[in-house]
Amino acid sequence: MILFQMNNSASPKLHLDAYADLAARLEVEASEQPLRYHAKVMALAALGPLLLLMLLLVLFAGLFWLAQLAGIAEYPGGLVWQWLLPLGLSLYLAHLLLWVESSPVTGIALTEQDVPELFRLIRKLRRKLKIRSAVHQVLLTDQFQAKLVCQPIYGPFGPQRYALQIGLPLLQGLSTKQLAAVLAHELGHMAHGHRISANWIFFLRQAWEQVHHSLQKNGYPWAKQWLAVFVARYEPYFSAYTRALARQQEFLADQAAVRVAGKEDAADALVALQLKARFLQQCFWPRLMQQATEQPTPNATPYSQMRLALSLGFAEAPGEQWLEQALAKNHHSNESHASLRERLEQLGCFPRLPKPFRLSAAQVLLGPQLQSLSQQLDQAWLRQIRPEWQQRHQQIRDTRQQLQQLEQQLQTGRISLDDAFRRARLTEELGDGAAACEQYRQIVAQHPEHAPSCFAAGRLLLAAGNPAGLEMLENAMRYDNKAIIPCCRLAYDFLQQQHRSVEAESYYQIACERAALEDQALAERISVNVGDTLITHDLRPAQLAHLQAQLSHYPDIRRAWLTRKQVQHFADRSLYVLLIERKRWPLRSSADDKRFARQLVDTLEMPGQSFVQVLDKSSLELKKRARQLGNAAIYPAGNHKSA
Repeated sequence: MILFQMNNSASPKLHLDAYADLAARLEVEASEQPLRYHAKVMALAALGPLLLLMLLLVLFAGLFWLAQLAGIAEYPGGLVWQWLLPLGLSLYLAHLLLWVESSPVTGIALTEQDVPELFRLIRKLRRKLKIRSAVHQVLLTDQFQAKLVCQPIYGPFGPQRYALQIGLPLLQGLSTKQLAAVLAHELGHMAHGHRISANWIFFLRQAWEQVHHSLQKNGYPWAKQWLAVFVARYEPYFSAYTRALARQQEFLADQAAVRVAGKEDAADALVALQLKARFLQQCFWPRLMQQATEQPTPNATPYSQMRLALSLGFAEAPGEQWLEQALAKNHHSNESHASLRERLEQLGCFPRLPKPFRLSAAQVLLGPQLQSLSQQLDQAWLRQIRPEWQQRHQQIRDTRQQLQQLEQQLQTGRISLDDAFRRARLTEELGDGAAACEQYRQIVAQHPEHAPSCFAAGRLLLAAGNPAGLEMLENAMRYDNKAIIPCCRLAYDFLQQQHRSVEAESYYQIACERAALEDQALAERISVNVGDTLITHDLRPAQLAHLQAQLSHYPDIRRAWLTRKQVQHFADRSLYVLLIERKRWPLRSSADDKRFARQLVDTLEMPGQSFVQVLDKSSLELKKRARQLGNAAIYPAGNHKSA
């Protein structure tokens, strides 16, 4: 059965942790009965490797039995080979099953010869934290963060190579002491003082996550199916079970930062990470991209300009307000990182805005190389952003022309609802949020059931700090179920910033309930099987004619049937099933049918979520059912009889 899915109507979906209740309960247990919780975590942590060891023993026993059947012991030195061959093969097979392809670590490789001060700082941190493991690579990135990356050498549970990624924006936005605190936090995950408990769990969580991600990304042959089933159940459960310990490990890493930089600089680093990241995201990059409205090609040097922006520009930002909002955010049980307020409380520090500094860490630690490294990142950014920039510039030109036409149309008379909404959307795209918000509200006043306008007006009102946006979002959710989750996200964030946590939690619960329903709908839409019930399609004549015209471009297609799968959840969202019968000659392999099905998925325009299936012997039952439906036979055109 060759089956591929097309999804032209994806709806926003909140990814929920299936073990959120378990994680919340264990967090309470970890604080009230820490010894009991640690014992249970260690037992669960040992379970995974123990099962893998049992796998190794089973492989060895099976291969040893085969060696006995082959009579290897009868040859010279056979007794030795009878043990060595099964052991070697079982180890090799276990390695193949658990092999994880590590993603390449990106960044500009730094050497001690080029930036000696930075390497001197890293050595000092390792010495203070008593870290024996070496940092094998130091890389400069374009991100406002530092990250310790573990690269497996022989597999996820074997030795690791450590790469330390440090963002140039981070170096430019922090003082040397603040950066030392951030690096100490990252290197604190390697500290041997806590390896037996929290740090060991930290690396074990990463190992299982790598295995799970590898199986999901690359798929798996039949030999790995049993492993995929086990990992799919064990890894999320283990992650949720150890989440409280992972949070404790983050607090331990913060204590490592205190030992290196002191409480004040460690606390200032935590605050600066939150506020300056927000400044870059909401102020620096949008202002830079705004230049695309007038300039057809980019000529900016963002990483060379960023140091001044993070000092002078950040000083003009509403830092006090941002800090208050950051402190108001609480964590949920499905998050392993604590909130800013919790981390500052653990340090015993009162929240405050970071003190200004004269020299950034980039100036001190990169020295003469700062200019050339900034230019390298600038050039890489220009190469990467140029197509997007030029496309954005052309879009703005087209948007202005379209908006001008709509304004002229409005002056001559009334415009339709769709045109009024498009006018407001184009106005917002050109950067005039206040005018766009007023236009959306005018639409809602005349058409209160127009959910897109309700959502857009609510979003802009909340962004401006106006609580009237909550009522608009409520209207959007009332008239469009698909808007429930994005509306709840906006309302939750706004209410948290306003210190209205109880009301925010109610929106979180609504989003959770809706997401659970979306999950149930997704589960029944993820496949089409012989046991599913098929019903007649609901395409309009024009839609059907368009699909038939597309199918006529493929001479290999002999006949085609279009049906729908009967679903229980969201029955108004049709799930189409397109059955394709190819001509018998020339003979084709299943691999060729698979390529043809994927080609149809990539090229056919369908009105909604659809499956395309090339019929073979395993799917004759679906063909039989489709022939029993009155309007299922759609190709050749005009063939409405049971084909």
